[in-house]
Amino acid sequence: MYAGGVPLTEVAHDGVIAGPVALADLAAPYLVLDGRFSAVLGGIGLVAFPVSIAQSGTVPAGSESLRFLESGGLLVSFAGHPLPLELLGNGPNASYVYGANISAYAGQYGQLTFETSPSLNGGYNILDDITFSAQPITEPGVLPVLSLGALILSPRRRRRRARAATIR
Repeated sequence: MYAGGVPLTEVAHDGVIAGPVALADLAAPYLVLDGRFSAVLGGIGLVAFPVSIAQSGTVPAGSESLRFLESGGLLVSFAGHPLPLELLGNGPNASYVYGANISAYAGQYGQLTFETSPSLNGGYNILDDITFSAQPITEPGVLPVLSLGALILSPRRRRRRARAATIR
């Protein structure tokens, strides 16, 4: 855990947010996204510097994606490499389910870091249910992309036909 890049030695708990990183439990149910506990990064008024939580370890072999719940605005990296996030849907208690492609790092050792974006979400984020999955993050299929292109080009084609008909 870090606040403005400085390692922290203490974490508040039992529903008390007394510092930049806390462990919320059912004593403060509005801070728990799922289950009995959630990590709270930042705090009201702590918008001037980033707060992060990190863990070093090996990404399980065969992992295709990293998935987690959050309240919005986290930056995620592995071994110093930013992981582009995809919004996968809505989660419980006004949270969002995010995912990132982690397949390039499967079997590798490094530090997984979740960091707040200063000034976003009132200065704090809630994080929960971090998992590695063998299921890949789905990318838009070819058919929807081609359909969108055809939809965009169809008015142009109609105008050309209309102009050609009036010229004849």
